[in-house]
Amino acid sequence: MELIAVTNVESECTELYIHRAGEDRVSLRAVDPGEKLATVASVGPDDHLWLEDVDEEIDANQSVRGAGLTHRGHLHVSRCRQVTVQVSYNGAAKDHRFRPAARIERVFDWAVSKRGFGLTPTDAAEHVLQITGTNVQPDLADHIGSFVDKRCVVSLSLVPKIRNEG
Repeated sequence: MELIAVTNVESECTELYIHRAGEDRVSLRAVDPGEKLATVASVGPDDHLWLEDVDEEIDANQSVRGAGLTHRGHLHVSRCRQVTVQVSYNGAAKDHRFRPAARIERVFDWAVSKRGFGLTPTDAAEHVLQITGTNVQPDLADHIGSFVDKRCVVSLSLVPKIRNEG
């Protein structure tokens, strides 16, 4: 007797992280890989889509599978096509443009590099990025587009890490 494995294609689903600006910056959704990205991400008329750390915008009419998103993949929804990031450090300020799905780690690497403020590796290891005027220090995996204002700008400060000595 031969056993045949049967899989139910209709029950196939995957989970996606959907990122956008605002208070609830990221959500985890179970989706059908055949669904259109526009539906999965509740895309509005002024919204655009990006895969994490990819500079090219993706078509909202393609499916999750067609976009190459895999289980626990990241999709960023934003009305901004570019984000102007203003970073201040030691009284100086520098600007650079990133796509909304760029991770904070990429912004940090730019800020501490020679193109940014030219910190040594030792000095860089002792600093973090903080949303200017707040105590919010985004995680390196957060998307820069999650923190934009209405002008598609994010203001950050390069600050020393808090050391707990006791």
